[in-house]
Amino acid sequence: MIEQIEWVEISERMPQPLIDVLIYAPGMSYSEIWMGYYDIEEQHWRACDGCKVEGVHSWAPLPLGPIVGGR
Repeated sequence: MIEQIEWVEISERMPQPLIDVLIYAPGMSYSEIWMGYYDIEEQHWRACDGCKVEGVHSWAPLPLGPIVGGR
């Protein structure tokens, strides 16, 4: 099964607050793609481990994953 990831620029639309998404932050030290969320109370992005992520350009919904046992 192939899923296509569609990236949304943060200037176009933001995800629902506190919902896990993929985030693209070019220029980050060892990875540019993270699983994380937007913390609306603090007004910044966080990785799922709670660390702040700077320079987020785009986000994408998490893929559904494989179909196992008819889902």
